[in-house]
This record gives sequence, C-alpha cells and structure tokens, in this order.
Amino acid sequence: SWFLAFNYLFLDKLVEAQALILHGSFMQECVHRPIESIVTLCNAAHELSNDALNEKLPIYRDAFLSTPTKQSMESFLHKALPPDFRRRMSFACQAGKTNGHSIVGDYVNFISNDWNSTSSSPAAAARRQSKGSDN
Repeated sequence: SWFLAFNYLFLDKLVEAQALILHGSFMQECVHRPIESIVTLCNAAHELSNDALNEKLPIYRDAFLSTPTKQSMESFLHKALPPDFRRRMSFACQAGKTNGHSIVGDYVNFISNDWNSTSSSPAAAARRQSKGSDN
C-alpha cells in the first residue's frame, strides 16, 4: 500500500495516496498487535487521548498526521519505505513491462475494476478465462 501511495503522490492523486497510506499503516498495526486489541481500541475510540493513541497505534497515528499535505505524506513515506525497497520495487515495475503494458499496472487496474464492480477489459477477461478463473 505504501509503495502504491508513493506512486499516486507522484501522479498528484492525493486522495488515493491518503487512503493507501492509512491502509498500509493499519495493516502494519495489524502485524504488530493482535486484531482483537485493535477492535477493542476502535470500540473505545471516544476514550482515546492523543497520548494513548500514540502509545497503542503509533504507526497509524503518524500516518494519519501525515495526510494533510503532499509534502508531509512524502516525508512519511520516505521514512516508512527504505530507499533500497523503493529502488527494488521501481526496478520490478519497470522489468514487469511487456509490449507497452505494465504487469503491475494491469494488476492494479484489475483490482480497481473489481472494487468498483465494473467489467474489466476484454483482454484481461480473456486471460482470466483462459486460466479458468471466470465462471
């Protein structure tokens, strides 16, 4: 999510970048603490002070505070994504291009189409059908 957010920032799609930053930080919190404790925190959200939030969900809090501006989101992502990771992911995205199409871009578009409940491109549907995933 954070790498996609970084790319959306580059495209000046700030709302999408904000959503991906928050998604990635929530997923990171889920890795570091049991989901049940996060549910308990959410149910008692009205009782959470800023200090308690910083103590219990520090990654999400930092991400949330980074979302007001493009510059603050960029700063957050530079801290969250090590330079070596950004370099390797950029290389993987470039290496994944075939015939002018990006494998990563096709995958993101497929997810977006599915999320929006729209039909995907005929070529993508034909590829899925040939792999047996369409009914």
